[in-house]
Amino acid sequence: EANKLLKDINEDTYCLKVTFEYSTMEEFAITLKTDGKYDKTAFTYNPEKQILYGETSNPGKDAPTSCVSGHLDSKNNTLTAEIFVDRSLVEGFFNNDKALSIRSYCENNTSTGIVLTGNEEMKIKELTVIRLK
Repeated sequence: EANKLLKDINEDTYCLKVTFEYSTMEEFAITLKTDGKYDKTAFTYNPEKQILYGETSNPGKDAPTSCVSGHLDSKNNTLTAEIFVDRSLVEGFFNNDKALSIRSYCENNTSTGIVLTGNEEMKIKELTVIRLK
């Protein structure tokens, strides 16, 4: 349901706020700046290991692939993310505790898709997209 709401977002500057409530220890992800095939920037959380990963793959010509990670405590099986996308800069703030920044140089300038992935038991408690100028 959430991905249906996100499919028509076609922006390169915005703020995404999302709160996940999960009941299993399976990884889940927020994928941004994707064309559905090659370009993508993703924040992935592994609740079992309590590790948050940020990765850009298939970046534009001569741009290095970027990968960052850090420990993020699981708080009552909830993850709140506030992510700012400003063209090539993607900054994520998680549970008011961890911040990750990634440069995202997409090969395809129409790579603006947003996709949330996780298991069927996961609930989206909040979902907001604010377009920025």
